[in-house]
Amino acid sequence: MKDEYYLEAFSQPFESGKSITLRNGTSNVVIAAYGSMIFEALKAAKMLEADNIDVTVINARFAKPIDDKIISLINADSILVTVEDHYTACGFGAAVMEAAVKAGANTEKVKILGVEDIYVTVDSREKQLESTKIDAKSIEKTIKELYKITRFLQI
Repeated sequence: MKDEYYLEAFSQPFESGKSITLRNGTSNVVIAAYGSMIFEALKAAKMLEADNIDVTVINARFAKPIDDKIISLINADSILVTVEDHYTACGFGAAVMEAAVKAGANTEKVKILGVEDIYVTVDSREKQLESTKIDAKSIEKTIKELYKITRFLQI
């Protein structure tokens, strides 16, 4: 899967503050991935297809400035899951939340996935992602839970 999206994800010229949509889904779930987490997000999207949850995956590319397109998705009643492979404090997800609040968006539909305030032991990347719950399986599980809750509550 990595090679399938590599060129599209990284070969386009940078335009400051502009993200790239790598996968257009039909559900109201959007994963905005930052940096190398796009590959875990794309794997999770593929896994979610088995449950008929067709998610959109965005390569955010920038933590600042946040692309207005990402904020407009929150305002369009989408569930937004941000994914980053570093600490969440002052990270990409926090920047999205800040921009969402300033835009008056419903932040109840935003979930930030990243490394919590813990010590991450030295290990393989795969095991570190798994232990911090930001691997594809953890992203899939989080989205399934959010999807069920929001469908039940009609948020």
